[in-house]
Amino acid sequence: MTQPPEGNTSTVLLDSHVHLYHWSDLVPILDSARVCHQEQDTAHHSHNPASAVVLVFTEPRERDTFARLKRQLESESPTPLAPDWQLHSTAEPLSLIATHTDGAEISLISGQQIVTRERLEVLSIATEQSIADRLPLAATLKAIEDAGGFPILPWGVGKWLFRRGKLVSRLIRENDNPVHAPFALGDNGGRPQFWRWVKQFDLARTHNIPIISGSDPLPCSNRRHVAANFGTLISCCFDRERPAMSLLKAIAERTCDTRPFGALTRSMDFMRDQLALRFNCN
Repeated sequence: MTQPPEGNTSTVLLDSHVHLYHWSDLVPILDSARVCHQEQDTAHHSHNPASAVVLVFTEPRERDTFARLKRQLESESPTPLAPDWQLHSTAEPLSLIATHTDGAEISLISGQQIVTRERLEVLSIATEQSIADRLPLAATLKAIEDAGGFPILPWGVGKWLFRRGKLVSRLIRENDNPVHAPFALGDNGGRPQFWRWVKQFDLARTHNIPIISGSDPLPCSNRRHVAANFGTLISCCFDRERPAMSLLKAIAERTCDTRPFGALTRSMDFMRDQLALRFNCN
């Protein structure tokens, strides 16, 4: 990707694939993101540490996490989430800011997780939960564009193999636009260490398609309360009052520099999570 423009450039720690399975998980997720930010700053103290943290709630339509946060804020502003956290509005409708008593800030952006007719998963970044499931992939991408959002196709266990994998590869080859990124691919923290090679990621790099990653915790995993431990560091012109607009513009117009952070899941943890998901996850 192109280098960020000179001037007011910040490094943003972005987790583009966050789920809130239970409302009681919200404060632990914020606490986790705050700690992960501190750890990233310590690890990169001599190399452009992250100055902002952004979590995107990419939820299915039946789970209105962001809308619930908005309703809570409208009833009381600023809204206390816990003794240490308060929720504040921004200058745009699709983002909020959670602030900690120690001064830490975490931007929260609305999003949606969509399943296409081909059973591919697509994340819609910076939109309301307005896009229908089971549309064809091309129609889903168009619906996200029409809604003013940005689509990410996240990796998932078995989802990019065989016929569906060929469909993703063809989409990458057909969208080699040097000026505007029509979509991104997404890695996630649930990918196991033994699954190191993903054909579509290599293909995306050769066709100038960004890879924008996130944690994607499973409901049964011990990572359910974790956020910002896996994602993308983005250097761009970032406006804390308009975090969604800032990131969409930088990613789509390729005016940012990106680098991944975080570790893949240990193989034994991956196997345990998959078994729990299939047999005893409530």
